[in-house]
Order: sequence, then structure tokens, then C-alpha cells
Amino acid sequence: MTLGLFLGGAAREGRDKLTLLLPRELEPFGLWVEQLVAESTGKQGTGVVPIAGEVPGDPAHYGVDRVFVEVSGPGVTTRSRELDQLEAAGHPTATIDWSEPAALGAEFVRWEIATAIAGALLEINPFDEPTVKQAKDATTTLLGGYQSKGSFPPRRPA
Repeated sequence: MTLGLFLGGAAREGRDKLTLLLPRELEPFGLWVEQLVAESTGKQGTGVVPIAGEVPGDPAHYGVDRVFVEVSGPGVTTRSRELDQLEAAGHPTATIDWSEPAALGAEFVRWEIATAIAGALLEINPFDEPTVKQAKDATTTLLGGYQSKGSFPPRRPA
């Protein structure tokens, strides 16, 4: 719940870019968080823009539109020097201690709940994903054509 309040509250104040700081072993998880947050909150001209895989830079290079969340992996129990520097420069930061590999499922749930809470604070419905439905409908139509004709329609020129 705290993570959702942090993200949603920051976004309401104009800090609508979330930079995820992850150890290399957790980079695939960061990509999932990136997709979840972007797709669920990016509507009605608002949302949180997640950034995963970025190497932290000089704190002075970041604007006042950023928040930083560091997820420490198993075997890592201290905050990174980069996060300490970002915080000292006045950027909002949060740390998630993911100390057990078996806690993977709990991390998925944490981020799903956080995204729902952030969406509520931004007064959007994070569960309404009209473009996802549109893409699924287009895929169903395409596959239906393949099943009936045995081939996909020719590609249109770009």
C-alpha cells in the first residue's frame, strides 16, 4: 500500500516518471513492472511513465518529474550509493528489500496493488484497458481469417 501511495502521490505533484533501479538479475522483473504501470495508469492524459534498465546518472541531470524505486535482490541488503546520492539531491526515493527468491509472487502482488492505488489517486481506472481489448479483438479477427483461408492477409504497405 505504501508503494502505491508513494507513486500516486508523487504523480499528483508532477513527479510522474518512475525510475526503477534493479540488479541485473531482476531486470526481467523490471520490464514487467514497466509494462504493468504504463498500461494501467497511462490514460485520460495522466499516468506514471516507468523507466527500467536506465543506468543512474548524475542527480543534477534529473528534473523534478522523477521518483526512484530501488529493488534490492537476494543477498543485497544495503541501499546503493546512487540512490543515496539521488535522495541527497532532493529526489524522492523508495527501497524495496527483496531478500528471498521465494518472494517473487509477493512482489508481483505488491506492484499490482501499488498500481491500483496509484490509479485511484490519479482518479483513473487502472483496470480499464481499452487498447488491450482492441488489440485482442484485432488478433482474433486476424486469426479467424487465417483459420478460414489458411493464410494471413497480405501485408499493407507502410
